[in-house]
Amino acid sequence: MTTKVRLTAALIAVLLLRYYRFAEAPPLSGSTPLTKAAPAIEAANQADPTTSSVELLDRYVLEASRAYVVPASLLRAVIQVESSGDVGAVSPKGAQGLMQLMPATAERLGVTDPFDPREAVLGGARYLRFLLDAFDGDATLALAAYNAGENAVVRHRGIPPYVETRQYLSRLAYLYQLALEARHGTP
Repeated sequence: MTTKVRLTAALIAVLLLRYYRFAEAPPLSGSTPLTKAAPAIEAANQADPTTSSVELLDRYVLEASRAYVVPASLLRAVIQVESSGDVGAVSPKGAQGLMQLMPATAERLGVTDPFDPREAVLGGARYLRFLLDAFDGDATLALAAYNAGENAVVRHRGIPPYVETRQYLSRLAYLYQLALEARHGTP
């Protein structure tokens, strides 16, 4: 598929996104908020006293990975780059939570509390799945769109020439490569 066809398909997907409310996706309710970390961790520890907040987050990552068919290693890398694992992170532009979802994007995805780690991870994975589908499986374009917005990728017919987006992709690639090497050993 040529770049022009892929970008046209992405533009159509972006336009459809404005009307598509992600209605058929699994509900995000029933989350365990860690915004008030002590009660959530305490509740988890009552069920299993050896469970840490890191292990709880990893459960959410694995759940989202399975639900939306996005590699868990990639979700972990996005969380690290977006928020450094801070559930209460808020960017200067207004992105919120672990996956740094903008409020309008979070609403479109059905995320009612972007500071709830389960909702944030499921919402971020859902958005990544949408972007991967919209950009014909091209992870680089999907991740550029996650950072700069779908319209920017379509408008620039590829990775936008923004320094922030290029650094973002570089950091993600580095962390993802580290995760792969840790999992499979260095070549």
